[in-house]
Amino acid sequence: MEKKLFWIFGILVIVLVLMLGCTTQSTNNYDNSGQPASNEQTANAPAETTIPAVTGTVLASAMDWYSLAYDEARMWKTDAKIIEARGNNQNGNKYFPINGETNEWTYIFVSVSAFSKYQIEVKDGAITDKTEYDEPSALGVYGNSPDGNAWVIDSTGAVDIVNTKAGGTSFLESTTNVKASYLLRFSEAEKVSPIEWTITYFPESYGQNFIVHINGENGETI
Repeated sequence: MEKKLFWIFGILVIVLVLMLGCTTQSTNNYDNSGQPASNEQTANAPAETTIPAVTGTVLASAMDWYSLAYDEARMWKTDAKIIEARGNNQNGNKYFPINGETNEWTYIFVSVSAFSKYQIEVKDGAITDKTEYDEPSALGVYGNSPDGNAWVIDSTGAVDIVNTKAGGTSFLESTTNVKASYLLRFSEAEKVSPIEWTITYFPESYGQNFIVHINGENGETI
C-alpha cells in the first residue's frame, strides 16, 4: 500500500512540473501588450537606431568663415595671405536676402615666396574645394599688399553702408529678384584703398547695374 501511494505521489509531482513548464513557455511568447509574439519577433527584436541630423543651408558673412579658410591656407604655405573674397546672394534660381550673407564664399590667398595662389571654396560652413595655380607676378603685385589683420569692414557692414548711405535701398525698392555680388580685394598698400569692397546689384530687367566701392578698413565710400 505504501509503495502504491509513493508511485501515485511521484506521478503527481511529474505532472505538476510539466504543467508549470508549459505555463512559463506560454507566458514568454507574449509581448508587452499581451498579444502573442512570433518566434521571429522574440528572437530578432530590432535594435534602437539613431537618425543622423540633416544639414541644411548655412548663411554667413565673409568674415564668419575667413578663419577656416585662413588656417587651411597657412597649412599650404606659411606666408599665405588673403588677396580676395567673393560671394553672391544667388542660390540656383532663388535669391538670398541682400544683407551681405551667403552660403558659399570663395577665398583666394597668395604666397609671394612660392609665386602661387590658392583658392579655397567654403560652402555651408565646410571647405568643399581647393585649387592651387601659378602667379608669376606675385611679388610685384602683392608684395606690399596688406594682410587680413587690416580688414575691418565685413560683407554685412559693407552692404549696410551701400543701402543706408549710398542709395542702395532705393534701387532695391525699384526692382525685384536682384542679384548681389560681394567682392573684396586686397591691393598694394600705396593704393588709395588697399582693402576695397565692390558691391554690385544686378537688376532682373535690362538696366544699369548699381555699383558701390567701399574702403574695407574704415567703411568710407570711394
